[in-house]
Amino acid sequence: MSIFKFANNVSTTLANTVGTSDTTITIASTANLPTLASGQVMPLTLNDASTGLLYEILYVTAISGTSLTVLRAQEGTSAQSWKVGDYAMCNPTAGAVGGITGNLQPTITGTLPLGNNVQVMPGTLTSGITMTLPSAPLVGSIYSIYGSASAFSVTVQTGVSSGAPALLNPNGSSIYSYVIPASSPGQLITCIWDGTNWRVNFINFLNPYQTTLLQAAAAGAWPINVVSANASVSAWNYYAVNVSVGAVTLTLPVSPNVGDQIAFSDALGYAAINNITISQNGQLIRGVNDDLVINLPNLSCLLVYTGATQGWIIF
Repeated sequence: MSIFKFANNVSTTLANTVGTSDTTITIASTANLPTLASGQVMPLTLNDASTGLLYEILYVTAISGTSLTVLRAQEGTSAQSWKVGDYAMCNPTAGAVGGITGNLQPTITGTLPLGNNVQVMPGTLTSGITMTLPSAPLVGSIYSIYGSASAFSVTVQTGVSSGAPALLNPNGSSIYSYVIPASSPGQLITCIWDGTNWRVNFINFLNPYQTTLLQAAAAGAWPINVVSANASVSAWNYYAVNVSVGAVTLTLPVSPNVGDQIAFSDALGYAAINNITISQNGQLIRGVNDDLVINLPNLSCLLVYTGATQGWIIF
């Protein structure tokens, strides 16, 4: 998942012409350019000097002197041809600001803004609403959409009825909309963009027995694995861990894909005595280079892989 990096007073011009397919641009000045860490991007807006009417938003992924590696045509703009002397500025953009604000309380039907980790908690509704997921967000972008306490439903959709993007269930089957029933503030659908489709899981906080796995059972349940010894785990599986006779270490996949999900639970309630260790196996967990230890009885958790920057996040 990419993280936006801003810098004040980055305002320069293009030193070379830029074609519609170019992914490297050269600017006239390096003044005030930031240093980008892995996973960070700097939003850059191009504007033509002759009319001031043409715009394109780029995401800078790497900086080497005056040479910038970029992702073209971001946030609904189109890739265009640019001339020497056209303006290049690091300005706030709707997608970048959406990634910062992160929390929305919609009360009407609409398309969700671009963002990185957006929490959508509907406000007081007077009718059912439909939330359309944005097109072409950054890979690894997460949208967590809750049901409403009001007596109206919340529908989550991709905006198309076939092909891509789809909502991919844990078993790989495709749907294009999902309805969170009325008066269900404890229900949540999380959507993670893998570059083509949205990988989804479903959680009911008010009834832990209707979590991701059981709600997804309508489209085909995940395999349930009862384990009591050290083992390597696989994506799209549920592990009921028995630590009644000793601690257990479960090793995560070494090369997961963005959107992969794995669920764990302390099957018999002995985790406070014999811990369950989830070995990171070279990947970060919540952005930290460390293993995850389950040491509370009867705890369940869902791990979702979001990319190299944050690694596995926990629900």
